[in-house]
Amino acid sequence: MPPIKKLTSAHKFIVVKYMAAFESPTAIARLLAEQYGVSVAPQSLYYYDPMRNESLPRMLSEMFYNEREKFLRALDAQPMQSLAFRQAQRLKIFRAVVKRNPDLARQLLNDSSMDSFRTHSKAAKAKEERQEDSACEDWMPETRAEREALILKMLKINPIVL
Repeated sequence: MPPIKKLTSAHKFIVVKYMAAFESPTAIARLLAEQYGVSVAPQSLYYYDPMRNESLPRMLSEMFYNEREKFLRALDAQPMQSLAFRQAQRLKIFRAVVKRNPDLARQLLNDSSMDSFRTHSKAAKAKEERQEDSACEDWMPETRAEREALILKMLKINPIVL
């Protein structure tokens, strides 16, 4: 099927949404072809990225930045999704590298698994610390005198009444 000359408004919105989510033009072109039967050259989709094309219509440009902000907020709100996103991006790179350099592919795979392990370890450690902090809150003294007495007790110093 030859590339079409113009995308419909609905197709443009789809392209802008996926471009805002850091999808590659090749992947977006494939999606348009598979789901909507629209054949488009991936290079032509760069037009819908306002960071590359200042002449993009204002409505599409605003939609791009709104979608990009929503996408980034969603990643920040759920760190594990952020990790999943990074790993998906690495997988794309990995598949491309495997074809050309298997040794480098093995190294990338190892680095990716170590990042996942570190992220999981950090999350588990933070959870433990939160649990320890909440346990401490139950017995923390409320008054200044109680706090000072506790500090002195922890330092194993007998309080001296002045």
